[in-house]
Amino acid sequence: MTGRSRGDVGHLEQMRSWFGRPLWEREPPDADAYFGKALRASPSGTRLGRSQALTTYFLFLELRHKVGIHRMTGRVIECRSTR
Repeated sequence: MTGRSRGDVGHLEQMRSWFGRPLWEREPPDADAYFGKALRASPSGTRLGRSQALTTYFLFLELRHKVGIHRMTGRVIECRSTR
């Protein structure tokens, strides 16, 4: 695993821990609360790294697992940051 991959996984693990549920259940207000409140005092590089990791994660889910997740959960995965 590359350094970037480890960093992304670490960011995702921290966001998952804060959220307390699978990240694909996250909605825009949850992201607003996390980035606007929980990370308010964090350095901009931390916020940027986490937002990039989250974007990459949702793009991957949307491209590779959208149908399966919808079948299992009824949720439609969509990376809204690229729309």
